[in-house]
Amino acid sequence: MSNYEHGIISSEVATQIAKPTPITSAIGVVIGTAPVNLLRNPYGAVNVPILLSNFNEAAEKIGFSYDFKNYTICQSIYARFLLFKKAPLVVINVLNPAIHKKDIEPVNFTVANGKISIDVQGVLLDKIKVQSTDGTTTYAAGEDYVASFTDDGTVSLAVIPDGAMGSTANLKIGYTMIDPTMITNNDIIGGYDTETRKRNGIECVNMVQPTLGLVPCQLLAPGWSHIPTVAAMLNAKAKLINGLYNAISITDLDTEAIASIDELLEYKVSNGYDDKFNIPCYPKVIKNGYEMFYSAIIDCVIASTDSLNGGPYTSPSNKLIYIDGTCLEGGEEIYFDITEANEINAAGIMTALNLNGWRSWGNEMGCYPANTDVKDRFIVCRRVFNYQDNTFKLNFFDRVDNPTDYKLIEAIVNSENLMLATLASEGKIAGGSLSFDKAENPAEQILDGYIIFRRKLSPFTPAKAIETVTEFDPTLNSAALGGE
Repeated sequence: MSNYEHGIISSEVATQIAKPTPITSAIGVVIGTAPVNLLRNPYGAVNVPILLSNFNEAAEKIGFSYDFKNYTICQSIYARFLLFKKAPLVVINVLNPAIHKKDIEPVNFTVANGKISIDVQGVLLDKIKVQSTDGTTTYAAGEDYVASFTDDGTVSLAVIPDGAMGSTANLKIGYTMIDPTMITNNDIIGGYDTETRKRNGIECVNMVQPTLGLVPCQLLAPGWSHIPTVAAMLNAKAKLINGLYNAISITDLDTEAIASIDELLEYKVSNGYDDKFNIPCYPKVIKNGYEMFYSAIIDCVIASTDSLNGGPYTSPSNKLIYIDGTCLEGGEEIYFDITEANEINAAGIMTALNLNGWRSWGNEMGCYPANTDVKDRFIVCRRVFNYQDNTFKLNFFDRVDNPTDYKLIEAIVNSENLMLATLASEGKIAGGSLSFDKAENPAEQILDGYIIFRRKLSPFTPAKAIETVTEFDPTLNSAALGGE
């Protein structure tokens, strides 16, 4: 009889955020800082790759704040899951609450309705110290009070009525909070400690495939990659990750260091943003009042474009993007017409254009215009070459150490050619083939256990310029007026 109901019954459930679409050809790996103090175990989310599939999971596993300047990873979480709704995303937080912290001396707080508000973000709940105003009594969490985070990341402390505080009206509270301003370029760049065998910073990219089973496709560090030393490390790490896989890096150019469009090419080259595995972006963007680095958006544009086209076979240029404007550091808005945007593209830099809506604009990798090799200069070609090469390694890694016989060779050649033929029939590539040339594989080489295959691959290049030529035809006038 306990389930008997009579009347009108209602209930509520938490708002459901649309499930992101997964796309494995555009797995972004973001290195930066996150508000890990919001986590149950803030000390366990440091310098380790963490896989995120949706916004709620991101908030639970790495924390989220709209303070994009201090918590740079949150730019990508916001863009990936709330704007573009594309997954997965791998994040690597370098902010260590055991190191990057500051202590706040105890001050007096007044208890109101059994609660106290600590109106700052970044507090570590396990480092709150609650005392009587004379400092002689220290109260225990869970017995005398309960501390929790509010929706904006500040702290609410509730007095337990049966605890030792009783009806105390005033308390002295001190705490420790994380300090993202302590993070330096070196924390982002990271390295490998040969003694402890620990990695940190960008070097943790090498842990993505072994720990998560995913191959990184885009490396980015919004809020940091506009620093040339950080960008250089991203560019270097994008090549032969784990000795096997190639990715691309998506970086930002420093809008404060560049006075005009005319300086972009020289600045890009002199500061090392001219790598064939790198997409440099300029300038910054604004969305809903938030100032963001453009690399976080371009990563999402790539993922969204891949999702619509079944892989990396279409250029991410001229795609609608969810921004409200472009800006310089500090939020000063800046606009480019198509002539200026093309000047930026001519320097091998991705930008944004407001033409029938804001859209990504640019087809070239950072190596352009010095390198005009089709496979290197075009973003779509570079990414297809990366993807097909990575896929080949994944598909046939199990064949390594098998007997070097023609059964192995035929299996690899036939399987790869079937896949390339399928891609061509679907219109994703112009064509491709894999062959085994006996001239390149003499008997002594095969006896040594080394075989070489030759692949031909032709992605479709982007139609980056479409021209019409119009002439006046006077005969049409005559015909219209009834003449012969």
